Amino acid sequence: MKRLIITGDSISYNRHGFDDTPRADASDCHIGMDSWSFRLRKDFITSSVDFEYADGLEFSERTVSGLGDKTDIADAIFGSRVVTVTPENDSVHFTARSSTGKLALYFQCRPHNYCSFTVTVDGNSKRADTYGDPDFYFGYALLTVEIDCDKNKLSHEVVLSDFEYTELTPLVTLAGVSGEAKYAHITGQGSRTVKFLLYHFEKRVADLSPDALVLTLGGNDFVFYSAEDYRLYLGRFFELMRERFPDCRIVTATVPPSAKPSYPIRNMTFESDAEFNTELEKYNVVMKELSLKYNAKCIDLTRLFDGISPSVWRYDSVHLSPKGNEMLYGAVVNELFNKKEL
Repeated sequence: MKRLIITGDSISYNRHGFDDTPRADASDCHIGMDSWSFRLRKDFITSSVDFEYADGLEFSERTVSGLGDKTDIADAIFGSRVVTVTPENDSVHFTARSSTGKLALYFQCRPHNYCSFTVTVDGNSKRADTYGDPDFYFGYALLTVEIDCDKNKLSHEVVLSDFEYTELTPLVTLAGVSGEAKYAHITGQGSRTVKFLLYHFEKRVADLSPDALVLTLGGNDFVFYSAEDYRLYLGRFFELMRERFPDCRIVTATVPPSAKPSYPIRNMTFESDAEFNTELEKYNVVMKELSLKYNAKCIDLTRLFDGISPSVWRYDSVHLSPKGNEMLYGAVVNELFNKKEL
């Protein structure tokens, strides 16, 4: 498995309990956040063959832990295990291990002190550019460079050279290396429905060529249309997935038990949480039935949190607390991977 996508609504990134600032999209968050999906992304990448954190590598040049400035450490995907190096004499040198004949280098982009350079390993070269869009993970998105190396060697000298940069001193931030590239993308957006995901299917799903997909939906669909319409639109999404990516592993999650809203929803008012969740369960039934039909595994969050006080696993009326994140993370890992994969 090489490419993992986590998408859907705000629960797909669930910044609640980790970041007090409202974030409309997963890409608005700090990349080092520890919500269930951000943790899953980190663990998926570090599960790759021969993975080693950057702080375990030996550099010829001066390095500092993290991002090399006063930036929030949450912008470093692996925290203090990320390393930032200052090129000397227009070059950077370090040694990396790979037993596969391939080497993946996980750089982080930068919104400032960015640069482009040539990566050379065992006579093979590839150009990389670390400019980071400030509107995408605050400019610190992951940049993965795949390059061939000598399969008869375990240790490989990596040279970064031919730097181009602006007036600022160039810095190179490296998160880790491995013998195979793995990609994990979180493309969810808050307050969105399956119709939104259908409309943006190419950008948020298809362009990323998933081998595995984790999907959280239903809560906002309940707000905007009937369970019958939800079945129609969600069925179209599953059909599209199976048409385009027939072998993709899919794991879905239902809407967790929620507190009743203080306002009407589609002209319905609710006297109690129980009454509200009874209506919401119609949408969860749709997710469970269609997941079964299209060979997807479904995590029933009502069952997952059964017998546990919402004050433990829920942050607000619907989003998950850190404990709820931990529980969902474990459930997704159990459904998505076998023991040798993660």
